[in-house]
Amino acid sequence: MGQDGLLGTNVMSGMMLTEETIQCRKGYDHLESPTLASLVTSYFLFGCYFGLDIHTKAWFYLREATMFAYILGMNKEETYITCDVIDSSRQRWLYWLLFVTERYVPCFFLPFFLPFCLPRLYISFSVSSWVSSAFISTDPLV
Repeated sequence: MGQDGLLGTNVMSGMMLTEETIQCRKGYDHLESPTLASLVTSYFLFGCYFGLDIHTKAWFYLREATMFAYILGMNKEETYITCDVIDSSRQRWLYWLLFVTERYVPCFFLPFFLPFCLPRLYISFSVSSWVSSAFISTDPLV
């Protein structure tokens, strides 16, 4: 099988996986009470559509994921205090992934601009060295 045949197979597999994910989602109301799983699924759909070069749908699912993060309170430090260290670390990582992706994608891949949904996360304590100071501000005016 040549490169073109392999590429076509990957695109078809990607479309089938995306369609199956959307079908499974229709079985419950993920919009009424979003969870981390529904947030991750939205980000997964963003990645699928982005990889398939369907950028408008990709942006829709990225926006959905960022809104879920906002609804879940991931933009507030208090949200992470109740979790154990590993869960809070993973949730922060997910928040920053969404934060950076939301700012990167429209710059290069969309013919239009929408305002950002996610504000910076303001952390009032010392943060581990794995978090870049470029994304964290203790000054609420920045």
